[in-house]
Amino acid sequence: MISYNFGEIRRYFYYGLNLLVLALFIQGCSPSIALFDQHSYEELTSLKVDAVNLIEKSAEPYDNYADQVDALHLRFQKVKEYVKGLSKNDITYHMLENLTDPNKNLYGGAIKLWQQQGSISPAIVSDFKERVQSSFDEILELERNKIKK
Repeated sequence: MISYNFGEIRRYFYYGLNLLVLALFIQGCSPSIALFDQHSYEELTSLKVDAVNLIEKSAEPYDNYADQVDALHLRFQKVKEYVKGLSKNDITYHMLENLTDPNKNLYGGAIKLWQQQGSISPAIVSDFKERVQSSFDEILELERNKIKK
């Protein structure tokens, strides 16, 4: 006949329950977003300046700046890959994806329009410039507000 020691079973149950509560507490205390990364911040700040400067030139013929567009596109790809590789950094990555999406009215859309039309009217350039600056400002604000190591 099997005999159970309910006091011992209860002790193991509470021990396991305490471990579960402790694990949930530790998980709950960890940040749900990536920590601040100085390299990301510097790269994003540099990209903002270069992207806005290039947008300002989009009133001129695209062919004059095609190499600069390609070079900046490559830099965007590198920064996005770096940001994507950081733990819990999905928000920043998706914000960069939106910024460079050619089907949105941000940097990617401005470049697509510039390529298609050859040049963009100054009024539209100004609108794109404001949107791109604002989008970068949001990304940079998110980065600045991350917990510093």
